[in-house]
Amino acid sequence: MNILTWDGLADIDSFHGERVMIIDDNEINLEVMQTIFNDFGLHTDAFVSGQKALESYQNSEPFSYQFILIDLNLYGMDGYDIAKFIRSADRQDSKEIPIYAVTANLLPSAKMKATECEMNGYVDKPVNYAALLEMIHSVSDHILLTILRNIEDLEDK
Repeated sequence: MNILTWDGLADIDSFHGERVMIIDDNEINLEVMQTIFNDFGLHTDAFVSGQKALESYQNSEPFSYQFILIDLNLYGMDGYDIAKFIRSADRQDSKEIPIYAVTANLLPSAKMKATECEMNGYVDKPVNYAALLEMIHSVSDHILLTILRNIEDLEDK
């Protein structure tokens, strides 16, 4: 997949409550991702419903979210539809905000469909630190450096 760059991330010199949106209908997966991102100093807005997540996105200021992670197999509105909605929104950030699929389904057809929905990449389930670090690295080298500085603290917990 073609990885897009979001210029707004280059100005971040540390994580101090920047926002990440996570959409997954499995509350255990949400809790794991929230814990990881919160450990990095990111604020997470977590949703089990695609509709509620889109309402939050629509009501937020452009560039409020640093990136969005979406489970592809949500009940009701799936992750592909959510990504399409965001990409087609009449907002400054709709084409620029990094969107990543979170999925256990790594079939070529799923990858192709995610690319067609203009997702930037994907993170495998079960989610772990390494997978999220790789995803964040593709968004911004600067974010990766900040996370690496905090890894030692995370490993001590």
